[in-house]
Amino acid sequence: MTEFWMELRPVDGYLVKADGVITEFDRKVITKLYQPLMGAASLSLYLSLLEEIEETRLWSKEKPHSQLLSALGLSLKAFF
Repeated sequence: MTEFWMELRPVDGYLVKADGVITEFDRKVITKLYQPLMGAASLSLYLSLLEEIEETRLWSKEKPHSQLLSALGLSLKAFF
């Protein structure tokens, strides 16, 4: 069976879609309540993806996974 991370290439693109506006209070709740449950790396990924979305839009621009992995300091395997 092939691992999922082996099918993804760093040049493959991704988009981020928000279902609504995330407030500063929401960010605090995520940080204080969910970080202990999901870990710092997962929270960093979430916040990084959240920053991809511009204030007045609900969709991000498409970017390659390599850019996200580089910003997070993760390998493709560690990402999964």
